[in-house]
Amino acid sequence: MAWDDSVNHSAMVFGAKIEYGEADIGTNTVEVPTKLTHICSAIATYQEAAGADTRIFCDRAISASAVTFADTAVADKVFNYMLVGR
Repeated sequence: MAWDDSVNHSAMVFGAKIEYGEADIGTNTVEVPTKLTHICSAIATYQEAAGADTRIFCDRAISASAVTFADTAVADKVFNYMLVGR
């Protein structure tokens, strides 16, 4: 998945870069594109996941300009995310 300005956004705050957007966790994992070179914090929350575990895991490891979000209990749900780094 490549960076798409219509769903991926970024801003600078006090020297930290913040990226945010939404993604669909289709098959328990999703690769979210990033322009960051280091991720300090990753936060994600579902837009709707009734009856589902609401914890989404992010390893903060950047590979091929993307970071992985995962939830073994949920598939095919949309979530919002925020990455803080540099």
